Amino acid sequence: MEWSGLALLILVGLGIISTGLPAAFILIAVASIGALLGLATNTIPLSLLGALPGRLINLFDNDLLQALPIYVTMGLLLGRLPVADALYRSADWQWAQNRGATVTHGWKPESGFLKYRWEGYDEAMLLYILGLGSPTHPLPESCYAAWTSTYRWEHCYGHEYLYAGPLFTHQLSHVWIDFRGIQDAFMRVKGIDYFENSRRATYVQQQYAMDNPLKFVGYGRHCWGITASDGPGPATIKVSGIERQFFDYLGRGVPYGPDDGTIAPWAVATSLPFAPDIVRPAIDYFINQIKLY
Repeated sequence: MEWSGLALLILVGLGIISTGLPAAFILIAVASIGALLGLATNTIPLSLLGALPGRLINLFDNDLLQALPIYVTMGLLLGRLPVADALYRSADWQWAQNRGATVTHGWKPESGFLKYRWEGYDEAMLLYILGLGSPTHPLPESCYAAWTSTYRWEHCYGHEYLYAGPLFTHQLSHVWIDFRGIQDAFMRVKGIDYFENSRRATYVQQQYAMDNPLKFVGYGRHCWGITASDGPGPATIKVSGIERQFFDYLGRGVPYGPDDGTIAPWAVATSLPFAPDIVRPAIDYFINQIKLY
């Protein structure tokens, strides 16, 4: 963390303790002082401040889900849960449907709603649950039903499961919700819950690496974990006489790809709750055999 960011956090803490004012007021005051100082010293460009409202409005971008732990942690540390509740109540989830059956990927001040929608099983599980639970502008039940109607049930490597290629999509929503024993209409018909589905998806990942259809060196019983991640590309390189195309950030997945030989060990570690019997040996392999530390 840069010293300036640390200084702002210290000021927030001291302000809350010394004044007794609500944390929200202190945060706004410190942020305003920081912005003015940044403008005065030319360390914060005016264009950055001008872009902030648009970023705040665009609530349905991927970074909402990725940053949620930070928001929750800050809320707990600074006693801002009433503010978080106010923000949650202000979200108009029906507006986010843009007259469609499902939720859009986002909205930009410059161009309006994005053309893509949250469809197909993915990390949007958490998004839909938040929308359904809204006490002010909830998503209708029909919206969730429309989303689950886009699911793909697959049979792969001896496992029947709700398909999503990147491994992280089977994990993200589980960070906040224990899905064991919870079934929606789709899962009741299939006779499993989302936790069991993630367990099966984890085994599919391992089996895919063992099968290794693209013949990447290193894939195997203890070397798997294909998900959305950064990569070594973009580049096309000849490896062992085979021309390989490598990508940078990409939603890698199994069994249908894309797969450029990039393994994300963190995706294995975060599979521990679902399949510890295959995750522990894989972590041991990463640490002690190929020395990923």
